Amino acid sequence: MKRAISWLLFFFFAVTLVGCGSSAAPPANLPTGGTGAATENESSGAFAAARTEESAKDDPDAVASLEELGAELETDDTGLVTAVTLPRGTVAAGLKLVSRLPGLKQLSLVGSEVSDDDLAVVALLEPLERLDLSWTQIGDAGIARLKQLKRLESLDLSWTGISGANLANLAALVGLKRLNAEGTELADDGGKRLHEVLPDTEIVTRTEAEAWVPEESKKRQTTARRRNRPRANDGNAGADDPEELAIGREAPEIEGNDVDGVPFKLSDYRGKIVVLDFWGNW
Repeated sequence: MKRAISWLLFFFFAVTLVGCGSSAAPPANLPTGGTGAATENESSGAFAAARTEESAKDDPDAVASLEELGAELETDDTGLVTAVTLPRGTVAAGLKLVSRLPGLKQLSLVGSEVSDDDLAVVALLEPLERLDLSWTQIGDAGIARLKQLKRLESLDLSWTGISGANLANLAALVGLKRLNAEGTELADDGGKRLHEVLPDTEIVTRTEAEAWVPEESKKRQTTARRRNRPRANDGNAGADDPEELAIGREAPEIEGNDVDGVPFKLSDYRGKIVVLDFWGNW
């Protein structure tokens, strides 16, 4: 009997030791309470922040090379390049360089040799907000590539080879606020087809005065024009108002120097037939 009791006590004592051992603290080299995971997350966050800060800086070699190409650069208050105009003959090299400018928001390729294939590079410039492709040889294939530019707000396609086949591609530019299609097939109907697929976008087909403008914007512009209209006795009355430049209205005053440097005013020729020739060199 005593031997049986002794065995029972020994068994009970052994079970108690095992139970206590299961609640012992883990080895010191193992993470506890999630501390190790938090440390790892903090390290990853610091690395990501450092990488973002680094990527927000212009590549100085790219900036220097663009200046050597004769490109016009504009910067913000922090010195980051935000706008670039590439001169003719520099597009191939210039586009490779502008891709190294993370803050670029405006790109002008006016009259350049940019091709439809070159626009594949332009489409990778995600921050781009304004793009001027006027007087270039781009066509429908090139415009299809621009659908990736979700932040694009202003697009100038005047005097290019785009056609009505681009309506769907242009409609994909959901953030577009202004589109200039002057001199293109899309302007043949006064921009009506464009207005149907881009109802909230200002569409320019010939001149600013004949642009398709969203109704709300049109009301604001009309109100502002009436509020800022010059008084009748102002020498420049109506100079900036298309309504005042209609046939039969009195021409606004013009002052300047003639080719010999002699000052003149248009009003000096009142009552005479005058032919005005505006010209310039570039």
